[in-house]
Amino acid sequence: MPVRVTKQQTSDSPNASDDKQIGLEALQDGRWLEAVIYLERAVDADPSDASAMNSLALAHSGSGNSKLARAVLAQAAKAAPDYVETYTNFAALLAKDGRALEAADNACRAVELDPTNDEAVRILRETRALVLSQTPAGKKKKKKARPANGPSQADIDLRLRRINSALARAAAAAPIEAGKPTISLCMIVRDEEAFLDECLESVSGVVDEIVVLDTGSKDNTVAIANAHNARVFSKDWTESFADARNASLDHATGDWILMLDADERLDESSKRTVIRVVSKPAADGYELLIKNYRSGGPNPDFYAHRACRLFRNKPQHRYRGRVHEMIGPSITDCGGKIGRIDAVIHHHGYQPDVIEQRDKSATYIRLLKADLEEEPHNAYCLYNLGTTYWACGDYEEAVAQYDEAARYIRPHSEYAAAIFYSFANALCVTGRAEPALATVTRAENLGIRHPQLCFCKGNALLLLKRYDKAIEEFQSAIRDGSSGLWEGDAGAYGYKANYGIASAYAGLGDFRKAAEFCEKTLVQKPDDIQSRLLLGAALSHLGKWQAAEQSYLQCIEMKENLAAAHAGLARTYAAQGRVGESLSSFVKALEIDPAHAELYFQAAELLCSCGDYANAASIYQNGLQSSPDSADGFFGLGNCYLRMGAHEAAAMAYRQVLAISPGHAEAGANLSKVELILAA
Repeated sequence: MPVRVTKQQTSDSPNASDDKQIGLEALQDGRWLEAVIYLERAVDADPSDASAMNSLALAHSGSGNSKLARAVLAQAAKAAPDYVETYTNFAALLAKDGRALEAADNACRAVELDPTNDEAVRILRETRALVLSQTPAGKKKKKKARPANGPSQADIDLRLRRINSALARAAAAAPIEAGKPTISLCMIVRDEEAFLDECLESVSGVVDEIVVLDTGSKDNTVAIANAHNARVFSKDWTESFADARNASLDHATGDWILMLDADERLDESSKRTVIRVVSKPAADGYELLIKNYRSGGPNPDFYAHRACRLFRNKPQHRYRGRVHEMIGPSITDCGGKIGRIDAVIHHHGYQPDVIEQRDKSATYIRLLKADLEEEPHNAYCLYNLGTTYWACGDYEEAVAQYDEAARYIRPHSEYAAAIFYSFANALCVTGRAEPALATVTRAENLGIRHPQLCFCKGNALLLLKRYDKAIEEFQSAIRDGSSGLWEGDAGAYGYKANYGIASAYAGLGDFRKAAEFCEKTLVQKPDDIQSRLLLGAALSHLGKWQAAEQSYLQCIEMKENLAAAHAGLARTYAAQGRVGESLSSFVKALEIDPAHAELYFQAAELLCSCGDYANAASIYQNGLQSSPDSADGFFGLGNCYLRMGAHEAAAMAYRQVLAISPGHAEAGANLSKVELILAA
């Protein structure tokens, strides 16, 4: 912006107040340099005017001089140590320059001075996100190592504790509407320092108190809870999650209870829903949708289910069950009503790395068995026991428990569909297609409908190579899944169903359709490796070698040690005559999966086509060590020996083929030729 030309100040020139007003007008209009001139005059006239100094700093910042802006703000802080605006501006400026920890210090100071200042609280929240994004410096291994590039983890943790404390103070200072019902967040925790901070932050502005019941943490869990001004209580673990949850309820003072686990987050868009529903309740408890994430990344898999997590704080509302405990029965038993709201909880505790780290399966199994000793026909416990066995890889026991659960479940129970599709899926994964079909039919006869049952039926038909029927069932899963909000695995009536259709078309030999549905799958889930592998295979069958090559390379980019991708890439290279690259890819695939006999045979066949029979024979022999009953492997080996002139070895190989597969016509014909040569 052009700078206004000003006359030299005379006796009737504007005073300090006029200078400040003109400077503020220039600042508001974005005339930075003009603002600097007049605001400097105002500050020179009154060095204690913190407001003028803040405006001057903003003018310097607008003109691109951040260093001078920071210097003026430092001067303002000395002149008026309790002036909130100085610290909010300082925080915003430092955050803009990427100086996260210094920004946090100033933002915290602003909120500590005035917890009701909305602008200060907003900047503090933004600063908190910046601090969370910081990568801590690595530990120094050498005595004379160069200075670390980032802050230490201890410095980050220190700022986060101060930020959380300041935000809690702001939440406590927020005005409460007259008559507004209060909400208590209740939690049970143990060694949850990795999750707790984000969980508590997710309910900021929603709950009026935080009650944390600790059952023996040895990490920083309690300190994090205290930083959020939680009321922390301790209790010995009694082998019952219901006991622990009920103990937390005993300490709650709010009108309503919101129950979360540390590895859960209340969705940001659900905050208003929760506040609104308790203000005008139509029920005594409400089910929220819980998304249980099974993978990470931008397109994670999740399993959705509903559970009552928001309910009135009444003495008769108490949890039941040692594990997978429920509050609902106690609400309905005393005449209460449970409704549903469109609020979402994100649960990250089922991701593979978290499950492996926690290793709670043994505890869950022990507690579920204890519950079943008291109620042996409890279908809900049997279902959860089956799911726990499945999670820890004991598939046979999982199938047995699902079978028992299906026997005792009432058809109209909220868990009926989940029991039957979990049972059918377990049967499919363990290769029992016909029993899986029978299980789905059994559910249908009971009046149970769910798109995931159609998906399981499609998978069973796929295993039985009844491809046309499988396609129909996968299409039914997609159609039914789009007709409402279902619980369960959303992928079963989304990208997984499209992948099932692609697999069925590949089974039918219609690789154009297979490729088409692989593309649909990848639109829904771009990081699905199995779909990219199948796409590569379909494109290869269509002779689109370069496109197939790209598909396999994308798989390898997502997962380097994927033998199937390197093997597919090797085949596409071979088809394009790129022998060296093909062999290198086969070698890589075999390094990853040295027991994969078919890869040896394919590499050997490639060497044969190049005339390198000796090395091909050696590779065939390596493959036959992994698969000694492969007729194709011995036939290829025999052909190598025949071309090398090793007729006796060739005859032995062909005889082995016929011993394995007596009707192998080519091996019989070749053996006859070799025997004639040997007889001559």
